[in-house]
Amino acid sequence: MDDQTSTDARPVVSSDDFRPGVASVDGSDEALLAAVHDEVIDYGVRRATATSIAKRAGVSRMTVYRRGGGVKQLVLDALSREFDTLLRQALVDAAAGSSATGRDATAALESRDAKGAHGIRAAAKSGTTDLGDGHGIPTTRHHLAAAIVLGARALAGSTLVHALLRHDPELLVPYLVDRHGHSQQAFVRYVEPVMAAGVADGSIRPGDPHVLATVVLHAVQGFVVSADILARELDEATLDAELARLVHGYLRPDVAELG
Repeated sequence: MDDQTSTDARPVVSSDDFRPGVASVDGSDEALLAAVHDEVIDYGVRRATATSIAKRAGVSRMTVYRRGGGVKQLVLDALSREFDTLLRQALVDAAAGSSATGRDATAALESRDAKGAHGIRAAAKSGTTDLGDGHGIPTTRHHLAAAIVLGARALAGSTLVHALLRHDPELLVPYLVDRHGHSQQAFVRYVEPVMAAGVADGSIRPGDPHVLATVVLHAVQGFVVSADILARELDEATLDAELARLVHGYLRPDVAELG
């Protein structure tokens, strides 16, 4: 699991910023990771074997061995691939406005967007502070919140993530209590430039984009790893709305910062 971050700040966020399907592996490796995914779903990590994975992928067992790292590393790489794919798609969907899930989760918040600093101060006195662009158009922060809702829902619903959390949670523990893995670094890498764009357009409070992205990562991953618990307590729409509120509350500029 490699650690990668980006510090590039871009003033505009669009669907072109996050193009899905930009593979970091070649075709044979992609087939191998897809085979690992199916193997874990069917048998779990403990019963997964190099021989079975190779057969699923249509490659020789030596190909699996030459790749290095063993079955455990293959599983972690397949998990990183899953996270990467779902996060990219969530960011694309939110930026393009093509999915209702994220929009619905933030609709109530967007409808209360204040028009200018005067309106924000007035809204603050009534306890309904929110910051839009002044014309009812969702801001960078709204797009990011929608993407995070979409991504959290997709990750929580991933059959691979669910299988690992249910049957092999110890594989994930080091990345929850000891160090960031590639999947977490990918989240920060994708979200950091969006944070920078939001800080630049004023919809996200001033701050280091890397710090903001890292804190949001740790807030959001609890919604993913605790998905089964939360599903027993909250319906899907409520959960989405509360996650959106959490993101907005953390990132929304304070009234005092508006001058």
